[in-house]
Amino acid sequence: MTESSAEDKPVEGEAPPAPAPEPLPADIAEALGETILESAVAGGSIRLTVRPEAIADACRYLRDREGRAYEHLASLLGLDYGDDLGVVYHLYELHGRARVVLHVRLPRAAPTLPSIAGVFLAADWKEREAAEMYGIAFEGHPDPRKLLLPDDWEGYPLRKDYVIPEHPYLTPDPRHEL
Repeated sequence: MTESSAEDKPVEGEAPPAPAPEPLPADIAEALGETILESAVAGGSIRLTVRPEAIADACRYLRDREGRAYEHLASLLGLDYGDDLGVVYHLYELHGRARVVLHVRLPRAAPTLPSIAGVFLAADWKEREAAEMYGIAFEGHPDPRKLLLPDDWEGYPLRKDYVIPEHPYLTPDPRHEL
């Protein structure tokens, strides 16, 4: 039986050391190279921030990757960071638990991104929703019509700076008097 010294015991209130970062799979690092701005790997989950102009190529490579392909686009979300906008993509293996989370940051003034609807059919309505709610333009989208709001709606309701306008489709809540 060995005795533990005071050095081996965690100090109360001190956080345990962070695990060593896992390396990005070599084929992904090689294939995506300069398009990757940031990467992190933990527990088999890969997180990549990629250049906006390269998102369709990155998705196509990950979908068609040999050995461990990420064939399922589970979600595509628009985000408002305040100073800029973003899009997050969650890709999963069909028969496994591995996932890739792709992040793209876009300038607030002209948020434009290539559409991935030609790579993942599931991106169609998700891109339309992000376009309508955040004002992100998806170049090459096959059907950029509005999905949720009336055609005459102005503005992007999920942006942090959006002000709810007086609009005939919006009525005051009858349960609350102003």
